[in-house]
Amino acid sequence: MNSRLEYLDLSRFFAIIGVIAVHVGHASINNTIAGSLTELGRFGVQLFFVISGATVFLTYEHYQRTKENYLGVFYIKRFFRIVPLFVLMALYYSQKFNYNFISSILPWSGLNPYTYNNIEGGWSIWNEIYFYLIFPLYYMLRKKNGVIWLALTFSLISILINTRFFFGTDAELLKDFDYLNFFTQFICFVVGVEHFGKKNLNILVFFLIYFILGLISKLIFYPEFIFSADYGSLYWTALISISALYFVIAIKKILTKKNDDFLKKPIGVLSYFGQKTYTSYMIHFILIDILSVQLQQISFIVAFILITVCTFTLTILIENFTEKYWVKIGNQLIARLNLNKSK
Repeated sequence: MNSRLEYLDLSRFFAIIGVIAVHVGHASINNTIAGSLTELGRFGVQLFFVISGATVFLTYEHYQRTKENYLGVFYIKRFFRIVPLFVLMALYYSQKFNYNFISSILPWSGLNPYTYNNIEGGWSIWNEIYFYLIFPLYYMLRKKNGVIWLALTFSLISILINTRFFFGTDAELLKDFDYLNFFTQFICFVVGVEHFGKKNLNILVFFLIYFILGLISKLIFYPEFIFSADYGSLYWTALISISALYFVIAIKKILTKKNDDFLKKPIGVLSYFGQKTYTSYMIHFILIDILSVQLQQISFIVAFILITVCTFTLTILIENFTEKYWVKIGNQLIARLNLNKSK
């Protein structure tokens, strides 16, 4: 599947810009107004999840229509697309912070609040990995009206995490995990899948279950945190996922209506960078860390421009090794296993 949707690539660009902005904002001299704006950038990750849901749905349906061994093709391509760079980052952070490398990459590490973020920003990549793993199951359930049970199950698991049924009572450790764990964030992927799958009823089911159960559990257990994503976040991710979807829809409408040839080139450039967000996401953390002393001495705007330019420049220079090389190996494995047979 080689065709790309420009508005999704452009949405990815804005997602990575938001993520870079919020992290630079934490590391540089910031004022109150800029700080409030950059904090919105953290929702760029949920925007990524919505887009991932959309693209994985489109890709999976394409493989299902055209490949005899579509499951094998799907999993091999997903594995080589995301895991090698993730392992390289695990090696880097295990050396830098003296983490146990193996415990950072075990298949269940992303479900453990003690290890899910050993790799800087790794929580989001773990969520992507788990989404890929269960997507064929979700795809089957969505066609058999099973989404209500999945939504209820994931909501219950999220609430049990929030009420400290799992993982003990370390409030400082778990308050981020309340929001960042896979079960709480799963609705963002669902919204992307079902928008492109044209099953708005499934979006409504997930939204209502996440929002209502999340709000009720918050009012029962943590009413003092009603406006915080800590200690129960289901209703927040329900609202954020819908907002992210409408952002994508808005980008699509803007691109559909644009007739100005003058804008085509800059939009094309931004969309081009939007295709390179995985490497950009992983390395911008390292760049901020390396330049942390310098960033603390300059304004947010200067720091943001510096990190953004360095991130995209370095991504272009190294993506052949961080991504393309491994994708090529995956394609070679698929060919060797003769999995590309057409239906």
